[in-house]
Amino acid sequence: MLFIAHDLAVVDYLCDDVVVMYLGRIMEIAPAGALRTNARHPYTRALVSAAPLPDPTASRDRIVLKGDIPSPIAAPSGCVFRTRCPHATADCATTIPPLRESAPGHFSACIREEFL
Repeated sequence: MLFIAHDLAVVDYLCDDVVVMYLGRIMEIAPAGALRTNARHPYTRALVSAAPLPDPTASRDRIVLKGDIPSPIAAPSGCVFRTRCPHATADCATTIPPLRESAPGHFSACIREEFL
């Protein structure tokens, strides 16, 4: 079954494996539990930080992305997330990041080693 949503709390509850996409490109693939506890890609981390917590008294540090979402018709060169990524470098504009495995079954598409 394919389930598409923006709320990673619901995705975590319903799914075994998760694929996170941004502007039609895969940013991260991981088992749901691993994604919740150890998201690697900056976009995934922002999504996880936005998921509601079941305890209304609990809080977490939100990662609020800046900037406008680029047009999917004229996506940015290189990494499509670079225009909103707080960790983007000049190389992100010229390199399309490959999807690389950082742990068994956990893949991330980022040229920065600390996000793999």
